[in-house]
Amino acid sequence: MMVAFTTRNSRGKENAKDFEILWVCADCGLVSLFHSDLEDHKQKMNHHNVAEIDLGSGKLVAQYTQKNTRQRADVKQRQ
Repeated sequence: MMVAFTTRNSRGKENAKDFEILWVCADCGLVSLFHSDLEDHKQKMNHHNVAEIDLGSGKLVAQYTQKNTRQRADVKQRQ
C-alpha cells in the first residue's frame, strides 16, 4: 500500500473540520488534513472509500463508501 500525505489546501478555503480530522482514502492510503484535497483526490482518482479519523483521540469517526453514504463508527449497524 502506498501512503501519501497532503499538507496543503488546494482550494484555499478551510473546512470546519480542517486540522481536527485526518481524511484517509481506503482505496490507496492517501492521508489528508484538508477536506478539499480529499475531494480533489476523489474526483481525479475515482476513489470514494474514505475514513474520517479524529486527530485528538485517534479514533475512527466515520467511514464513507462509494455510494457516498456515511457510517458512524460509534453506532452499530442493524442486521
